Parts: sequence; structure tokens; C-alpha cells
Amino acid sequence: MSGIGPIRFRGRSFIAFALARGLPVIEWLAQLDDWMRNSNGFFVGRAVILDLTSIALRRAEIEHLLSELQTRGIRIMGLEGAEPELLAIDRFYRTAEDIDASLHGRASQAWLEGDILRIAAVD
Repeated sequence: MSGIGPIRFRGRSFIAFALARGLPVIEWLAQLDDWMRNSNGFFVGRAVILDLTSIALRRAEIEHLLSELQTRGIRIMGLEGAEPELLAIDRFYRTAEDIDASLHGRASQAWLEGDILRIAAVD
């Protein structure tokens, strides 16, 4: 190594929410609202991974859910169990149609540069 110091990693804790199987999203959001009234400020400064593995939602429904969570001040960092046709970071979204076709099926990375969602191949 030519003068390059060690790379430091630090652990982070994340909150993951799972939508309960069979519970309509509207009811889940109502329960979330009730919970948030009793836990004011819980999500402030926290990144959340939304687990959608137990329910089947269409792209428009996922986009609506993300919008609803954003209006509640919940910052979604990632989605688990969503079809690969939707990429979301914070409040920025891209659909498969919006992503360069050369990246489909390849290992890719996504990041925010200010208000711009960037996507590039890893290799």
C-alpha cells in the first residue's frame, strides 16, 4: 500500500418494518399513526428499511405507500421484497423503465448526489 491508510467501517443499526400478511395497507397505516402519536419523534434521523416480503403490492401501490410514509416523516432507505422494477433511496424513485437497460441483470450501485439519484454498474 502506498501511503493509503486503513479503511474504517462503523456499524449502523437500522429499523426494519414488516407489513403484516393479510392486513390492508390502509389499516396498517392507521395503526402506524396511532403508534407514532405515542412515540413522537421516533423516526427523526433514522433510516428505515421497509419489508414488503409478506404482501403483494403493485408498483403504483408501493409508490403510494412510500409517499404516505414520507408525509409522516419516515425516511425509507431501502425496500426488501419489492420487485426489482422499483429502486428507491430516501424520497427518490426510479422504475425499471427509467434505468438504463445496460444495467438490468448486472450488479449495480445506487447513491444520491444532492437531489439526483445515480446508478452505475459495479464492475
